[in-house]
Amino acid sequence: MFPPASRDILTTVDDLLRRLPPVYAEFVVLERQGLDDAEIAHRLGVPVESLPLLARLAEAKLARLVDDSVRAALGEAGIEPSTQATSRQSAGGDDVSDPDSASAT
Repeated sequence: MFPPASRDILTTVDDLLRRLPPVYAEFVVLERQGLDDAEIAHRLGVPVESLPLLARLAEAKLARLVDDSVRAALGEAGIEPSTQATSRQSAGGDDVSDPDSASAT
């Protein structure tokens, strides 16, 4: 059994996954289950070659949801969120701050 704080975190992760577009949420779940790329692509009905882009977009969308949730929680607590740069850089150096502007193949 998970301690209360862990249950809260798991509930938060589940809530965030439900807020992702279905293909990205399913990708995250399948990847975390340890499925290989071929099986993930098959289950999602996409070419294996599209998985790196799908992964970057899913990560960016999830990061945005986390940022929004943290900012909302800070606001509810009466704490002014930082206004530092909002642009994110992927590991490859690509700007992924606006995942909605790109489309998965």
